[in-house]
Amino acid sequence: MRRLEARDLLLLVVLTPAWLLALGLHLRTVSTTGMAAPPFFVSALREADAGYPRVRGFYLGREEATDLQVGDRLLRLGGVDLRGVGHIGFEALLRELGTETHSVPVLFERANRERESEIRLQPARIPWSRVPHVLALGLTCLVILLRAPSRRQARGVFVPWMLFAILSTGFAGGPVWQTYAWKGTQFLLAIVVPPLIVGWCLDFPNERRSRGWTLYWPWLLGPVNAVLRGSYFLGGPVSPTLAASGIAAVDGTVGALCLLAVTRSYWRADLIGRRQLKWVLFGVYVGVVPIVVTFTLAALQIAMRWHGLLLGLSFILSVANSLGVLIAIVRYQLYDIDRLISATASYSVLALVFLIGVLALVPRLAELAGTSVGVAPFLLQLGFSGALAAIAIPAHRSLRPRIDRLFFPERHALERGIGRLLGELAEPGEPSSLLTLAGERLDALLRPDGCVVYARAGPGYEPVFVRGRAVPPALLGRSPLISTLEDRAAPLTSDGFSRRDRLEQLSPFDRAALETLGVVAVVPIRRRLDLVAFLCLGPKQSGDIYTATDLALLTAVADRVSMRLDRFDQDQVVHQAREMQEELRRYVPGAVASQLESGEPLEPRERA
Repeated sequence: MRRLEARDLLLLVVLTPAWLLALGLHLRTVSTTGMAAPPFFVSALREADAGYPRVRGFYLGREEATDLQVGDRLLRLGGVDLRGVGHIGFEALLRELGTETHSVPVLFERANRERESEIRLQPARIPWSRVPHVLALGLTCLVILLRAPSRRQARGVFVPWMLFAILSTGFAGGPVWQTYAWKGTQFLLAIVVPPLIVGWCLDFPNERRSRGWTLYWPWLLGPVNAVLRGSYFLGGPVSPTLAASGIAAVDGTVGALCLLAVTRSYWRADLIGRRQLKWVLFGVYVGVVPIVVTFTLAALQIAMRWHGLLLGLSFILSVANSLGVLIAIVRYQLYDIDRLISATASYSVLALVFLIGVLALVPRLAELAGTSVGVAPFLLQLGFSGALAAIAIPAHRSLRPRIDRLFFPERHALERGIGRLLGELAEPGEPSSLLTLAGERLDALLRPDGCVVYARAGPGYEPVFVRGRAVPPALLGRSPLISTLEDRAAPLTSDGFSRRDRLEQLSPFDRAALETLGVVAVVPIRRRLDLVAFLCLGPKQSGDIYTATDLALLTAVADRVSMRLDRFDQDQVVHQAREMQEELRRYVPGAVASQLESGEPLEPRERA
């Protein structure tokens, strides 16, 4: 944990309690109301209505929750006179009266006739779905503030994303004041948070401070958002229905601007920055795409019965947003993100094809086949769907290399080169030539600043292959570096995820020796239980890191060299045995020599 400055402590003291308060109110609302929401919104008060609100529009998919229609004048709600009650006041009163029963009687006027009915508040299908999202956002901000290597980067994440965590809570319900507090919080944060997040996307990951128009243009979203949010929450000046569409358009615009800003940052970033941005984009892909698909289906009036469930699951998956930002800043070398992206893209394409097949093709094929073979279409649909699912794995194995070759050509070339190297190492050869071959090929494939192969020579280890400007020293067999490598089979790196995988655990002398050579990765090569050699690799000239895939490929090379060394020992033993048998043939009878060669025991007996 790094040392916090005064500004960090101020942000921590101000925003963290606000987040915890909003989260606590949200949990209280979930437990008491089930996140039940009203089915419609009312208009602002007008003199023509004698100060009584009217039904102005229904929220998406909630038209069946009441018998009221647009234009009905509301007179009493649960015995409370509604004269002078406006847009927010009506919703706050409705939520308070419907906390337990989720149903409130209403007296309304339609066509100059008073009528009675009830308003049913609809609980969410998964009321706690926002809890993981809000928790993940807040905890991510706290971890980044405490652990991020850059103070400015930590503050740049903490402020917008912690405010976004508060904005993501929903604690309308229960007492009237709680709904008013939620409306006010949503209104204010919805104006501030989008410009802050767009600005963060412009600066991340290389911490270029925005200047000129890039510093101020995101704040142009504020006035527009203020009018739309105010109309939606307060009932004017814009129609709440139009305001809801406008808010969706603004949110979509913010998302598009964020993507454009991240794309701009991606092309301006170095390889490490691009790797960080890949984590961010991957988290956005996993966390946002399900929400976009859910709202798209709702807009097209498809699968409306499952809209609430799909929306709840989408909010749960949005935890990936927070994880992507956290890994990008604190531990971007945790996993090979390129490999993760290619696997996700492959499965996404196959899932899309599967859904299209199941929803569009399978029913028609089942219907046609059912009429011809006399089998129930339902059984045929199950069979065809199972057949589509069965070809997913082999299709993935064929599709993923194509995605790698298209989007990640350097990694694809590395994997192919390592494959060829493993084949070359399987051919017969002397131990020294194997180590030299491995060093030459890895130096050409990875292009490090330096590459040194050490082999055991007497009590210590000496270099047998050197590529680089520094002169490598000989190492004693009792040094901490050798002791550490003798106890492990996995590589040591300067940026390993676990402390056991890091070079920092070595003694100052060994670290100084490796730093002189510019070594950032050490790969041990063993022969059975003995350490016989190890590879020392410097940083890549491209500026990229040694990913988990790179280390796995290096381990595969070390294992292949180890297998060849073991086979060399076995061949040597066989050769010595054959020489011994040839010597025996010169001094013992042929029958005895044949019996020894076959492995049969000799029977002792006396001879005259």
